[in-house]
Amino acid sequence: MVNYFHDKIIRYEGEKGDDINLQCLDEDSNAVDLTDYTIKWRVSEKGSGTVKYEMTGIIVTAAEGKFKVNIDGTTNKFDEAPKEYETSAVITKTGYEFVYPGVDVIVKKKIPALA
Repeated sequence: MVNYFHDKIIRYEGEKGDDINLQCLDEDSNAVDLTDYTIKWRVSEKGSGTVKYEMTGIIVTAAEGKFKVNIDGTTNKFDEAPKEYETSAVITKTGYEFVYPGVDVIVKKKIPALA
């Protein structure tokens, strides 16, 4: 499982330039050691099964299973609202690949600035 310390991530339409911090945990909620692994974080529209974005995960603390992805607003963006996405983390190293189901990302409309 990929855990963001919540079961959902709330984003606002057009947010970019920040990181989403994640963690790979096993079925007993123990951290998965990511040493020597590469990570791809896949994002699909909820229920579609079609990958909309695939981002490279940056390992933050391998022994604790922690990694992050950057929302750059160009190649990956949550720019449509309201919309729900589902995610997964694909961790690989030579001869091994595992897909961890992830958290849902809910994109909400921006609240207009007050005049």
